[in-house]
Amino acid sequence: MRCVRKCRSDLPVLPLLLAALAASSCSSASKNTGSANIPTWIHQPVRTIEAGYIVYIGTGEDKNAERAAFKAEAAALQDLANECSFAPKGTRTEDRFTETTGLLHHGYAKIAVEFRDCEAAKSAINPDDIRKLANAAYSDEIKRYQDLVQHPGDEVAADDDSDGVNEAIDSKSPPPGGGSGVRDSNHLFVVRQWVFYSKQDVILSPPQTYAANSIESTQFVNKVAPAQDQVQTYERNHPEIHSWNNAWSTSPTGSTFRRRMGHSYTSSPASSGRHWSAPHSTQPANTTPPQKKKRRRRRGGWNR
Repeated sequence: MRCVRKCRSDLPVLPLLLAALAASSCSSASKNTGSANIPTWIHQPVRTIEAGYIVYIGTGEDKNAERAAFKAEAAALQDLANECSFAPKGTRTEDRFTETTGLLHHGYAKIAVEFRDCEAAKSAINPDDIRKLANAAYSDEIKRYQDLVQHPGDEVAADDDSDGVNEAIDSKSPPPGGGSGVRDSNHLFVVRQWVFYSKQDVILSPPQTYAANSIESTQFVNKVAPAQDQVQTYERNHPEIHSWNNAWSTSPTGSTFRRRMGHSYTSSPASSGRHWSAPHSTQPANTTPPQKKKRRRRRGGWNR
């Protein structure tokens, strides 16, 4: 009888141990606690195609883990926006991962969008259509990321953006390269980025701007349509770009932007496959935008 009582008293311990093990395994799923926990997707190229989806892998480094995660997701979103001309509503974050090396945190994010949603965004030229298709939350996140480039350590408050002006590029000026068309693959990314920033101005501007049938909307269409047509013409003539692994962040011009953010494709395990596959592309002259006036900044962190 003593044995039976002893054995029965030990039975509840097993479920408790199993519950504790399950809890500990779940809590470490998003952090690197060993090589077995590192997801394979962080080794993917920066851009891939998966079952009708365009997938971007973003990376970010920072001494603050949350900030590294923010940089990673926003970097992937900006690459996606460069291709689609903005992040459409079908865009989604599929996965995140963070690992730590010494005092430095490495963030990774996997962003995906259906090919058809990207094509619809690329074709949108009317300001009303752009606003209806845009993912406002992701657009705001990309803007905070761009502001972080301009003011490292500070965030320019999203609610201070009264005129839709983007400090990262002068989208009020003509597109880079004039009307001669897209010259090469690097120039493609530059013109794409100009189209994206122009549409971003529409998305981030106050609701009363770019009203339907207004002079402002007509001027916007007349300005952006030629550059958008040049991008579409180049993509039709070079169908291989639809399956390549290149992105804005890995292009010669876009990589300069990433260096300003403290990103690196060579300091982490995710570096495999991240390279520019058109080394003979020439970088357009005068792609550095003029500095615009400083806007009011909010102190105390990037995510207030």
